Amino acid sequence: GVKYCGTSGPTGIVPLDGKITWSSDGGVSAAGWKICWANAPPQMPPPPPPPSSPPLLPGLSVQVDGPCPLTDGGACATSPNYPDGEYGPEERCEFTNVPPSPLVSIAFDAEPHADCAYDYLIVNGVKYCGTSGP
Repeated sequence: GVKYCGTSGPTGIVPLDGKITWSSDGGVSAAGWKICWANAPPQMPPPPPPPSSPPLLPGLSVQVDGPCPLTDGGACATSPNYPDGEYGPEERCEFTNVPPSPLVSIAFDAEPHADCAYDYLIVNGVKYCGTSGP
């Protein structure tokens, strides 16, 4: 798939499988990232998914496995320590039940690499790193 690096992040990408995954290696760290999936205020429910999307788990909001916190009432997520410090080494986060809404990259700064081999965020099977997030 296409790989994105830099500071623009996965803006406008719709997580069709409802999953976002973060991974960092043991080397260089960077400022990190903040991604949101709700353009509306957090108290507004997301629009229903189109029929082609897998159903979201009923009654559940976005779930996270790993050290990445949900922010803004569950409408956003950040890398660990964002915005106060760099993310750490050997981190893994998996978000599930993410609504099929276009993502908005508030900030995106992960270790840059041509193939995003080190630190990356995965949306729809595409890796994002450097400063051009999803």
